[in-house]
Amino acid sequence: MNENNERIRLFRKVMQTLGEMEIKAWLDQGTLLGVVREGRFLPWDNDVDIGLWDSDIKSREKEFFEKLSESARVTVRKRMIFVNPHSRQGPLPVSIARYIRRGNKAVKYMQKFSENRLLHAIGAPAGRSLMRDRGFSLASRKNKKKNILTKLYSLSGRAILKTRAKLLDWFSKDIRCEVPSFFFDSLKREQVYGTVVFMPKEPEKYLALKYGEDWKTPKKDWQWWKEDGALSK
Repeated sequence: MNENNERIRLFRKVMQTLGEMEIKAWLDQGTLLGVVREGRFLPWDNDVDIGLWDSDIKSREKEFFEKLSESARVTVRKRMIFVNPHSRQGPLPVSIARYIRRGNKAVKYMQKFSENRLLHAIGAPAGRSLMRDRGFSLASRKNKKKNILTKLYSLSGRAILKTRAKLLDWFSKDIRCEVPSFFFDSLKREQVYGTVVFMPKEPEKYLALKYGEDWKTPKKDWQWWKEDGALSK
């Protein structure tokens, strides 16, 4: 499989898992834009965007984590959930936005991370390599010493990732986005890459709100934290 196919596989797994949990999730942001406008994921997009209601996942975070832990690395955070492949060379993540209902508005908070490369580098290589759960399970079958050692590595990797996540939170800014909640109250069912998915009601109107009336014109340098029409004023 090439990277694009791996990205589709990860996307399918996430949607399948949410479907098994009877949680409705919908395509969002650039992923929705690419599917509606071009019938594909945008090749220059840096993740796969999905939205869901926070109230649907809040009490079931552990269940979601456990269902995906064998095939992916799940990071559950207050504002977002990130699903990454175990492999360092794997596809880009599936980013799940947690929408909160505020009256007739659907609100989400996205994070604009610091562009300090040193900060982003903290713990990344070690954390990813140490969190390969499959490798640990194979090693643990050989002898008890390796089992103990791999557990220590796993704990170290988790500590590194948690520390890095906290640092990123400290050096990031929460940006509020809000749209009319009716877009998500009645979802449109479609099939994407052989998987049944949901889209916001009236996706073209939703995209016009987010990207402007010229949303059908590709803009590779679009900056969501400045140009998104859903940004809270």
